[in-house]
Amino acid sequence: VLEELEMDLALDFYNEALRVRQLHMNDDQKSAEIMFCLGRVYLDRSAYQDAIKFFEKSLTIRKKLLGESAEVAITYHKLGDTYFQSEQHEKALIFYGESIRINKKIDDKEALYRASLDMAHCCDEARKFQLAIECYSSCLQETNELEDDMNAALVMKRMGEIHMNELKNYRDATTLFLDALELLRAETELDETEEKAIVSLIFQSG
Repeated sequence: VLEELEMDLALDFYNEALRVRQLHMNDDQKSAEIMFCLGRVYLDRSAYQDAIKFFEKSLTIRKKLLGESAEVAITYHKLGDTYFQSEQHEKALIFYGESIRINKKIDDKEALYRASLDMAHCCDEARKFQLAIECYSSCLQETNELEDDMNAALVMKRMGEIHMNELKNYRDATTLFLDALELLRAETELDETEEKAIVSLIFQSG
């Protein structure tokens, strides 16, 4: 109940801020930012059509004012999230793809990793497993550049699961599980739950 109340208050605040901004000020960039915030609140409420409406309005303004920028990339990403959560996977992949393209162009590695990971999850759900493998491979490249071994291990684990369970490629699955285990054990704080899970998968794939 408290969370719903907070969302209602956020919607009231952003709607009023947008009304005042559009009525008294000529600041499209700030209006686009408020629309983006409204989209996020509606997405949190699973009000997908409203979320799409405000994200698209924000995107139109941001593309016009900012070109291929971090703000445009995150708006594409959020549209991808909205379509993904509403189980419209094909549309989600289009928007994730645009976010990835722009993040590559502006060399935003953190954002590129997040967009690639979400696109990989979407491919998983859509049962596009080969494309999922390609997206997870992109995530691995970004984790290497970000020196993020823990997330690299988790990505390898998921790639191994796809190879084992969906593609029936047991040799590649085993290799990925072993590499994931090596990275995980190199971490300062070992996640024993993940370690046991990966060891179990190695036995299954072998």
